[in-house]
Amino acid sequence: MKYVIHDNVKVVRRTQAPLAGRGLAYMHVTNKCNLNCIGCYSRNESRNRVPDLLLEQLRLIISELSKNGFSTLVISGGEPLLRDDLPQLVAWAKTAGIGKITIETNGTCVDLNVLERLNHLVDRIDVGIDGYETRGPHFLRDKGSTRYAVKAILQIQSVGIPVAMVPTLHRKNTSHIDAYRAFAEELGVPVVFNILTGNPNIPPLDEYVLTDEDLQALACLNHGTIHGSLCDAGTMVVSIDATGSVFPCRMLHDDEFCLGNLLDEPLESILRSERTRRFCATTFRCVLGCKFCNHRYVCSRECKERRHFPQMGYSTSYLGTSPLCSCI
Repeated sequence: MKYVIHDNVKVVRRTQAPLAGRGLAYMHVTNKCNLNCIGCYSRNESRNRVPDLLLEQLRLIISELSKNGFSTLVISGGEPLLRDDLPQLVAWAKTAGIGKITIETNGTCVDLNVLERLNHLVDRIDVGIDGYETRGPHFLRDKGSTRYAVKAILQIQSVGIPVAMVPTLHRKNTSHIDAYRAFAEELGVPVVFNILTGNPNIPPLDEYVLTDEDLQALACLNHGTIHGSLCDAGTMVVSIDATGSVFPCRMLHDDEFCLGNLLDEPLESILRSERTRRFCATTFRCVLGCKFCNHRYVCSRECKERRHFPQMGYSTSYLGTSPLCSCI
């Protein structure tokens, strides 16, 4: 591995294979969803009209993931609980050797019978939540969704599956972080915050994307509960969309970043392909000014997805400066 200084960034060029026998895979088992959340990365005009992959096809994908050393699987969508065969799929994943499985849900489709079938198979269910009290307010999600999310959390708890409450932080709710924490404590669950990412020049995201002042407030918080880490996209992390296509990150489901499709070629050849190596060739190990920055734990300083907003005027590539940072 050799290092090259490029502008204000230390560039790490990887000469070995992108993956070394372990990793995290996001698997989108459907693109269908019953909500219309602002800023959803999988939302598109045809999402509820495109047929889902068959169970046998998803089993093939899971086998490929396991065979290539992916021991952690996050099952997402769309809304994964819209699939009636989800318990069968999870059982197959365990049989195939996946060690840790998390399901992400909006909480509106939770069924006790399904939960009982998932018990002892999934390690955790993450419930996305909008408000910080049962009856509201609502920000990104449909009105009334918080009530369903709370009901889902209680149902998941009742069957003994670990559950977490997952709010998304944005301009309109950063002042209520303590309320979210208190709400989680009241429900007896951990809270894990995500940060909304999107183009602030396109409505309605222009009302929600975080400002510098919001980031300054977040920087004062315990960074352990807010998503922000080194970027492992395409190296230790891959994302499979609802058609079987492989991407380096679930936030980069764009044709520009498609590495291949698991229904057409083995995962090993996809991971070792020239297109994958090109994406992984450069990572940001030391952006000058970041090392001692109070924002470094909330900006996801190496996140290539957050750099990929040419419309924002920050960069025409994921190799540019993070659009969440005005410090460098």
